[in-house]
Amino acid sequence: MPSKNNLTVDVIIPTYNTAHYLGYALDSVFSQTHPVTKIIIIDDGSEDGTEQLVSRYKASSPAQIDFVKFPKNTGISHARNEGFNRSQADIVMFLDTDDVWDVEKVRMHLERLEEKPEAILSYCNFKYIDDVGKPRGDIVSYFDHRIREGNVFKQLLLTNLWLRNPGQIAVRRSAIELVGRFDEQLPAAEDWDFMLRLAKTGEFVQINVPLLYIRYHSSNVTRRAVWLFEAVLGLYDKWAAEASLLTAILWGGQVMNKVRKADPETRKILMAILRNKLRPASRLKMFAFSAGNLRIALIFGYIFGGAKYVYGKLAQVRKKYVV
Repeated sequence: MPSKNNLTVDVIIPTYNTAHYLGYALDSVFSQTHPVTKIIIIDDGSEDGTEQLVSRYKASSPAQIDFVKFPKNTGISHARNEGFNRSQADIVMFLDTDDVWDVEKVRMHLERLEEKPEAILSYCNFKYIDDVGKPRGDIVSYFDHRIREGNVFKQLLLTNLWLRNPGQIAVRRSAIELVGRFDEQLPAAEDWDFMLRLAKTGEFVQINVPLLYIRYHSSNVTRRAVWLFEAVLGLYDKWAAEASLLTAILWGGQVMNKVRKADPETRKILMAILRNKLRPASRLKMFAFSAGNLRIALIFGYIFGGAKYVYGKLAQVRKKYVV
């Protein structure tokens, strides 16, 4: 049943050589109980028949489809930004080409935003699926049914595990106009940065059920460990001034966990990247990138021993990891 409000909704779908998944994404949009106003597909230089697939959908679909093809690959942030530039709706939603929506997604987002007109963004939970669309039982999405609403900036600065994909959100156009588009200088983690800027600006509301199904497979951007590692360090650089000591220590824990979980060859590469980052680092950046393996001791040390204890321990960590 369509939502009773009159808000218009555009969905932006960036795609690059994923025609074999794009049809599933489009079908999930066409199946919505509340229809979108326009589907904006940005083909970022594909060479796999994407344009022909979209032409077939345009010929048979009652929905308005705006299709743009770039002559060469420019990156997902540029593609999403071009999609936003071509949108006119009150509410903007995103869908990565290999993911799919639940049929109630648009309706439930609009209802939440209608209930809370001061909120700039609504977000839903998600689940992982495999290449053929079956649930991934071996991967648990980060949801504990905790409600995270209102001003979530500090929670989101700590970690994006609960809000990690633009396909989770519906955001007011006016909010994007205020904070700006996706940062095209970030090679990855651009979605985390985008949502942090939104979280600094206004309130979020949550839909505490999974309405997005994220396809988890070997070709996902997030599986490229070295590239993502560098991108996350870049994002920490960008937001270091906003981080408290505790946030920085937890960042360090996340970074060092990535290093520890990597295979031996990848671990050497990640440590080299980390050392290069730390050489010119400020004290705050040093917290973020080197404190992780002592994070529990440092947290308790800060509580019981104060900042002097923490600085001493961090100096020990820096000697160990920085050459």
